Amino acid sequence: MSLPARIQTKGKTSWMKHAAPFVKCNFDAGFQENNEQGMGGWILRDHYGEAKAWGSSILDHVITPLDAETKALIVAMQQVWIRGYKLVQFEDGCEVLINAINGKSSRSSSSFSSEFTKSVFQADSCNQPLWLTNLLCKDLQS
Repeated sequence: MSLPARIQTKGKTSWMKHAAPFVKCNFDAGFQENNEQGMGGWILRDHYGEAKAWGSSILDHVITPLDAETKALIVAMQQVWIRGYKLVQFEDGCEVLINAINGKSSRSSSSFSSEFTKSVFQADSCNQPLWLTNLLCKDLQS
């Protein structure tokens, strides 16, 4: 299923409806370099363009615009997930972040990992109740 491209008219980019059954989550962020704090916002719309949910949050420990965009995406993903949406198109204007997520970046997570002497990525299930571990990891256990 291919999703329609943006429509550009007279130098302006407008929001474009997307294919059902997806919902679209637009997110964005900004940050203040002097206090390492940012703000992220998101809005979730159905394929008719009707807003289903929205929000914003303060983002701490932000050093770069990419940090702010990444943390805004994480917040947006969490908020969409807790609302039960599973078919989601996330959209942001930060091409560096989107390309990195889609594996089109010259600086992927694998190349970033090489900057450490040794790095291991794993889930920390020791500090959560067993019922929560089973719920969160049920896809991995099959």
